Amino acid sequence: MRHVPRVLLAVLAGLTGLALPASFPPAARAQAPDATVAAAPLPLPDGSRALLLVTGADAGYLRPRGCHAGAGGAQYRPAFARLLKETAPGIPQVWISTGGISEVEPGDGTVPPSSFYRLFRSVGYAAAGVGPLDLEATGPVRLVQLRAEFGLPLLASNLRVLETGRPALDESVIVETPAGRIAFVGIVPHRPDLVWGDAATGTILTVEAEGVLKTLVPRLRVEAAVDAVVLVASLGNVELDALLRAVPGIDLVLAQHGSRMSDAPEDQAGVPTMWMGGDGLRLGALALGANGRVLAARSLPVDETFPIDPATGEARAQAAR
Repeated sequence: MRHVPRVLLAVLAGLTGLALPASFPPAARAQAPDATVAAAPLPLPDGSRALLLVTGADAGYLRPRGCHAGAGGAQYRPAFARLLKETAPGIPQVWISTGGISEVEPGDGTVPPSSFYRLFRSVGYAAAGVGPLDLEATGPVRLVQLRAEFGLPLLASNLRVLETGRPALDESVIVETPAGRIAFVGIVPHRPDLVWGDAATGTILTVEAEGVLKTLVPRLRVEAAVDAVVLVASLGNVELDALLRAVPGIDLVLAQHGSRMSDAPEDQAGVPTMWMGGDGLRLGALALGANGRVLAARSLPVDETFPIDPATGEARAQAAR
């Protein structure tokens, strides 16, 4: 077994003790550990089959934002993905961004979305959501171009082309993992006041997410035979709560809304919800067991305690000891 860096052990150790509250529905709680799964050289719960890593609301900050004293940003992720692959080769990684990567203040040390999608591709992200900032600052037409350029699924099931009714980007993506077939579905806030488009894309607009999900979620369950449905959402608390009460069949929510962050999944209308936001200051880590069930989860601070230096994107010297 490989030596596991002490800093990495310290960062992920909390996964062992953060079981989900008993109030969470059975679909999101741990089942009996599967003895056939080889133990990974990380302190993950017994039965862990995959590690879901969640980022969001990067706001254009590849490097740590100046006011965060060297914490946050995104450039640590390639090195961290490599470190996990070396130290936990038996646990596949599934990286998801909840969106919100576009620049809030261009010129404030930020980079354009293309730089983020290039980094996401190098890390191996499975998909990225689309946030309000991405709609307003980058726009769907440019997002369609970036989707084609980088080949990264951009999840926005209720962003539609008026002329055809078809999705302008990706409704969902299904990821095959040892934890099961997991469908990630994305939604954006409904903005009836905004319309985009050009000759190549057609007229792009948003529609109500509830109607889309009431059709899409059952289709994924029945026709695609997925084991779990994960909603990637950019909604506020009230809107998300109403949506989850109206649409059954969602097992987990990965959400972003401004700078809101949660230390562990919160109960949102009976569905565990992980909030990821705030200039890359946190990394969500969720251990998945059989059928995509969340066994444990925590939000990791990306600061001086993290095994990769956020300011340089390189492993810290003590991580190799």
